[in-house]
Amino acid sequence: MKRLLPRHHRILDLCIQGLNSGSIAEILGMHKDSISLITRSPLFQDALARRRDKHTETVDQKDAETLTRSRALLEEASEQAAQTQIDLLDEDKNDSIRLRASQHILDRVFGDVDLSKGQGKVEINAKQVQVLQLAINESVGIS
Repeated sequence: MKRLLPRHHRILDLCIQGLNSGSIAEILGMHKDSISLITRSPLFQDALARRRDKHTETVDQKDAETLTRSRALLEEASEQAAQTQIDLLDEDKNDSIRLRASQHILDRVFGDVDLSKGQGKVEINAKQVQVLQLAINESVGIS
């Protein structure tokens, strides 16, 4: 082969989709041996390698974009969830719900420390103090 024909490009597409020679031959109405002969040629192999690289790059880019969108959605949802906890803490009349909201906020700030079992002291770092202060300020309406 000196150059790829339109049907060779179709074979390339089917190879990228993961089909074997027998399946490609059936789809295109060709003999399996003809497909094998085409796919083994150096010109075809070079074109297939370039097409796979481009396909992989495209898939990687789409995956990165999906990850970025997902991360943004999760960050937005986490802000809404935190605000819901603060709202429950401030506004709900049910002591049980307020207690659970308080516990969830403390768990996020301090980790899973069960103060009701007398585990004693709680160690927090400067970042946790800032987060706690921010949560307290927001809960009392201070910006």
